[in-house]
Amino acid sequence: MTRLAGLVALFAAVAAVSAAPGASLGRRQNTTTTPDSNITVDSKPQCRCFPGEPCWPKDKHWDAFNSTIGGKLVATIPIGSPCHDSSFGPADPSACAILKSKWADPATHISSSSSLMSPFFANASCDPFLSTNAQCVVGTYVQYAVAATNTDDFKKTIAFAKDRNLRLVVRNTGHDFYGKSTGAGALAIWTQGIKDITLMNYQSDAYTGTAMKIGAGVLGQEAYEVAHQNNVVVVGGACPSVGIAGGYTQGGGHSLLTTKYGMAADHVLEWEVVTGNGDLVVASPSQNQDLYWALSGGGGGTYGVVRSMTVKTFPELKTAAATLFYQSAGINPDLYFELFKTLLTCMPAIVKAGGSTIWILTPLGLLIAPVIIPGSSKDNIDTILQPFLQKLKDNAIPFQYSNVDYESYHDAFLATTPFKTLTENHTGGRLIPKSLVSTDDGLNQFVAAMRAIVEKGSFISGLNLDASKKINFADNSVNPAWRDAAMTIILLTSFSHADWNVAQANQRAMTEQIVPIIKKITPGGSCYLNEGDVNEPDWQQTFYGASYEKLLGIKQKYDSSSLLWGRTAVGSEAWTETDDKHLCKA
Repeated sequence: MTRLAGLVALFAAVAAVSAAPGASLGRRQNTTTTPDSNITVDSKPQCRCFPGEPCWPKDKHWDAFNSTIGGKLVATIPIGSPCHDSSFGPADPSACAILKSKWADPATHISSSSSLMSPFFANASCDPFLSTNAQCVVGTYVQYAVAATNTDDFKKTIAFAKDRNLRLVVRNTGHDFYGKSTGAGALAIWTQGIKDITLMNYQSDAYTGTAMKIGAGVLGQEAYEVAHQNNVVVVGGACPSVGIAGGYTQGGGHSLLTTKYGMAADHVLEWEVVTGNGDLVVASPSQNQDLYWALSGGGGGTYGVVRSMTVKTFPELKTAAATLFYQSAGINPDLYFELFKTLLTCMPAIVKAGGSTIWILTPLGLLIAPVIIPGSSKDNIDTILQPFLQKLKDNAIPFQYSNVDYESYHDAFLATTPFKTLTENHTGGRLIPKSLVSTDDGLNQFVAAMRAIVEKGSFISGLNLDASKKINFADNSVNPAWRDAAMTIILLTSFSHADWNVAQANQRAMTEQIVPIIKKITPGGSCYLNEGDVNEPDWQQTFYGASYEKLLGIKQKYDSSSLLWGRTAVGSEAWTETDDKHLCKA
């Protein structure tokens, strides 16, 4: 684990550790008062009500609402406030130093009702890495959050937001590449406190067998531990601090177990959800089937607020896993990418054996963490990787290689996955079809595209897998492009705390320079909806494919007032965020 962490830290060192002043928040007028209700509402309801406007709830209204939910309302104090002199108090250098030392720990942000793991969407509202006299305002953080513990909290918050014309978002952990879980002037339903996990024998027309009911706030690592204690596994992500029942599974959910079992969404048996209309329902293949279909792959935070999901479990297996690392220093660039191509030629055999591979290609070197094959052996991995390992030896490339037979998938996962700490980046992505990389010419095109991206200073993380397995699961809205994909890749440019202009330029570079390189060889292609470019111009087709129109109809049915909104979420084109951060009808 220490070695892996060191390798990841080496890669992270290339990223700038610094952003700068965000836009100040303007005020929007045109309001009237409704005497009967004593509620001020916008006379032109094209926009959600915004702090400072006459329509914004007064303290007494917030207090009254808070009393209905048992005192669970949390007013945002930005997590970075100890680092600044501001209306939240004087700077506290000691507390600030502690915060910065723990910034890369996901737990720092998960425990906050407002902090973001993708700081670009915080808009430098209260950045702890800026000077003491830099601004510290609520800004684009949510204004309030409800630390929800039950569906009654969901329903009351939805009703309050609807009555007051407030921007409403769903927040779980803060893992969010698109800023869906935040917004200036927003009220958040914060689901992190819903931590129940129940193992059961499940029976329905669709499935009979072992299952796990998982509360909305359960982290992947928490579900994995309970599963392991009961000698089973659940399909979950490689990053253990992601909320497994949130946008991860609702967006499809790729996994190191996908080749063996399928996508996370493929194994959902039912959802417990409060819709955007405020109704508590259970969605399964036999009831509210359309909502079940949409929630199982069609994206989170837009149809309703999930309270729990119930998923299939699978028997624990002995698992083989390998990691490998070498630096690019001293390697001829042509050879560096030729070696990468050789690695890719080994991937079909890994997948055929039931395995998956995560690789990270950077200007600094290549990390494989891991190659993992449930139910296989390290000798099998050695055999499959032999052409690649031999080529490294033939070219006298120093490399670190570890290959182990583990007693369980759980143990292999803990020992070999590197995603325990945060790196701050702008993202893009693409699903790479098997048809492209199944021929030598297509593979050459792909490697050339990867080279062009790396030579621009970007990192690329890839996951080779096979999501085509259909192990007795109900129809769902997972993007059909997944079923024909050889891999998913995520493209990364560094985020700068120190210079907001650099941060914006790097985001533009992702949209205008980096993603187009891979689009050129995958015309009309798709991307994992959780790991793409927030500014993707053709996001409906790219993220949702042919399912989009059906998903939009379901959104309009279960959230008829379009209360729930997030960038690139289904139905989000009905609203737009203005330059001064108001959310207004498009």
